[in-house]
Amino acid sequence: MKFLILYECSSNDWTLLEWRRNNIDAYIIFKPVPKILRMVRRIWIKLNFPFQHIWYSNIWKKNIENADVVVVHMSKLVGALPQYLNKLNPKARVVAWYWNSVSISLKPSLVKGNCSIWSFDPVDCEKYGMKFNHQYYFKSLIQKKNSEEYDIYYHGGDSGRGKSLVELYNLINSSNLKCYMKIVHPIYEHIPEYMKSPIIPYSEIIKQTSKSRCLLEVLRPYQSGPTLRLMEALFNKKKIITTNRSIKNEPFYRDNNIFIIGERPIEKLYDFVKSDYENPGDRYIDEYDVKSWLENFIK
Repeated sequence: MKFLILYECSSNDWTLLEWRRNNIDAYIIFKPVPKILRMVRRIWIKLNFPFQHIWYSNIWKKNIENADVVVVHMSKLVGALPQYLNKLNPKARVVAWYWNSVSISLKPSLVKGNCSIWSFDPVDCEKYGMKFNHQYYFKSLIQKKNSEEYDIYYHGGDSGRGKSLVELYNLINSSNLKCYMKIVHPIYEHIPEYMKSPIIPYSEIIKQTSKSRCLLEVLRPYQSGPTLRLMEALFNKKKIITTNRSIKNEPFYRDNNIFIIGERPIEKLYDFVKSDYENPGDRYIDEYDVKSWLENFIK
């Protein structure tokens, strides 16, 4: 079974590089164009002008005829792509994969063409009648154990979470725990300068993850279901502190490994972080690996 991944990203995107590292055919959906033409493209697609395929890269078009399954990572700009894929290769099974919440992507009813529509988010699946497939990660990104320099690590965008992140940082420090927190694209005006950070390569994030005992995850308001941060923790056998209450429904959930903010007193945080990690079993790493994720589309 030959899979082909189509993704709206840059040429140095870490997921694109990791798919290829795992011998999975993955391509950027759109042609590289100057910024002014990217604006034209966005308007063109938003207004639903015809011939949207002129913006698609020619590279993956040459490989589409050999694909059995094409997985399209959905966004607001690719609703017409499944229909175009049907024309290029009528025999290929097309999967529209929602790797983000519908609320910040495209309503499933606007996806054109013959395809199955999937999401990692159980709430979206129930609301929109989508098929469920779990989140995925890469075994190839598992890090060697390093000496732990931090108790808790966070590096991510503000995205409306700045106030909560600063409050958590102060609570963590008051619990005699060492927290390394960096916030990208700060919005909240009271974020200290030493906590602000530019975007850094993902390779640096996973390197810092390996030096941390525990990861911190604060969901955006529209998020539910397992996230990338949780996958990083699971694959690298790290504890995680999270605002995601639905995580208790996951089979790998263990009280010793996952601290849900609001469900336990913050006074218990120190003991949680310092206690031993309870390995839920390496079978979950196999299950959530990208290759198992792909196989789920054809079961």
